[in-house]
Amino acid sequence: MNFLRNAKLFSLALLSAFLLISCQKDSLSDAPLDGQSFSGVAGFNAIYRSLGLDMKIDDRVINSGEYFDMGGAVKHKSVFPGRRTISLYDKDKKVEVFRGEHLVDPGKIYSAFFYGKDNVQMKVVEDDMIAPPVGKAKIRIANFANNHRIDFKVKEGETASAGDRVLSAQEVTSFYEFETAQVRFQFENDSELSQMSISFRPKDRGVYTVFLIPRIVFNVDGMTMPDYEIQIIEHN
Repeated sequence: MNFLRNAKLFSLALLSAFLLISCQKDSLSDAPLDGQSFSGVAGFNAIYRSLGLDMKIDDRVINSGEYFDMGGAVKHKSVFPGRRTISLYDKDKKVEVFRGEHLVDPGKIYSAFFYGKDNVQMKVVEDDMIAPPVGKAKIRIANFANNHRIDFKVKEGETASAGDRVLSAQEVTSFYEFETAQVRFQFENDSELSQMSISFRPKDRGVYTVFLIPRIVFNVDGMTMPDYEIQIIEHN
């Protein structure tokens, strides 16, 4: 009798284990198989006059608690690899302002830059968010200043990789390494013949995006101002 009882218990345990494994296999069928399958997407808003947007991946809001106004950014959020739907929803106007797709590769992270006015568009770039060596910082420039070319100059800051250059409209540079001392950049809008500069001291091993966006008001008391402004986005 003990033998039969033990045999029945063993059979029941074996069946339960089989069912558990089958359920786990089904529930994990879309999940990453290893650490290299982990991917991420961040968002940057250069949409003229936009306020309070929801950024969605596969129709799920990813910026809860993060305001996504013009000039703002959504930190990198984990996503499954594959072809993902990326959309923006204006909560005040109750209307979707953008919908598109991007193929997310396993183990890669990306930044999605949204820009435009009546016709919102998206530019996606692959990110290199690996922290630089001690004593260094990484900085890139993202030019979304009203479809203009921008002359970019490094006026202060030690670097072996960045130099004076012309930034195309909607260009996102690679990351340049700088010494963690004061840096100052100068920008000139070739259509307005106006200059702007920005300076800051990056943190040791910090990673930054210098984000050029449209300016909502660019005439103040009869004075002509550049039609763009500059935001410094620090990546955690």
